[in-house]
Amino acid sequence: MFELIGKYPSLVSENDDTKEGCPYKGCIKVLCPDILGFEADATEDLPFEKLKGKMKESDWVRPHYMHPSDFYTPEKGEGVYIEALRGRANNLIWTGIYPGEDFQNLYDNAQKDGINPNVAEKTDRIFGSRNGTYIKIEDKDNGKFIVEVQGKNKDNTSRKGCQVEIDPSASQIKFLAQDSDGSTKTTVTIVKDSFKVEDNNGNKVTTDSSGMVLEDKNSNKQEMTSSGIKITDKNNNKIEMTSSGIKITDKNNNTIEMASTNVKINGDNLKVTQ
Repeated sequence: MFELIGKYPSLVSENDDTKEGCPYKGCIKVLCPDILGFEADATEDLPFEKLKGKMKESDWVRPHYMHPSDFYTPEKGEGVYIEALRGRANNLIWTGIYPGEDFQNLYDNAQKDGINPNVAEKTDRIFGSRNGTYIKIEDKDNGKFIVEVQGKNKDNTSRKGCQVEIDPSASQIKFLAQDSDGSTKTTVTIVKDSFKVEDNNGNKVTTDSSGMVLEDKNSNKQEMTSSGIKITDKNNNKIEMTSSGIKITDKNNNTIEMASTNVKINGDNLKVTQ
C-alpha cells in the first residue's frame, strides 16, 4: 500500500470545531490536492468559498499540539501543513502553519493558476486549557484582548470566570471577578480619563476629571469635586460643603445655610423645640 511521508501544504476549508461530528476542539478540514485530489478541473478563477466544490475536502483533521492545554484553530484560507499518521490518507493531523503563501504560490502550475483563497474574513484567535482558562484575541479592527481563568461555558461568548479585557476601541481596561455561574461579580473599568468599580449589588465608585462619586445600591450618593463635597440620600436630602460654607436641604426644599458669619434658615414653618 502506498504510504504518505512528510508534510503536505494545504488550505483550511472549515474551522468551526463546534459543528456536529467534530471530535474535539482544534480540528479542521482542509483542501490538499496532493493527497485528496480534485473533484473537477480547477482552472477557473474562483472565490475561496466556491473552491471547495472543485477539490475534495478532508474529514476532520486532528491538531498536533505541543501540550494538551494548547488550543489554537487556524482561520479559513490559511495554509497549514498536514501529515498522515502511519502514512494513511484517512488519518491526517495538522502540525503547523506556513506564512507568506497563498494557493497560487503553493500550487504554482498551469492547472491551478489563478486560484487564491479569500483570507479577508477575520475571526477570533483563542488559546485555552482543559480547565477553561483561555486567552482570546479578537483579530479584527478595534478587536479586544481577553484573558479568562477557569471559564465555565464552552461557547466562548458567555464564559463565566475571572477576566481581564483590553479594549483599544474604548481606550479601556476591564477587570471582572465573578463566580462560576456569573451570579456574583465585581467589575473594575479603567478608561484613559476615568476609573469605575461596580459590584454585583449595584454599589459604585467612579472617578473622572471632575472628581469622585460614591453611590450605593440604594442610590445614596457622595460627590467630591473641585467645588467641594455633596452628599445626597435616596430621599433627595442633601448636604453641600463648599468654599462658601455648608448648606443643608431636605426633600421638601427647606434649607439651612451657614456662610461667612451668617446662618440662614428657610422654610414655610419654623419650630424650635427643647
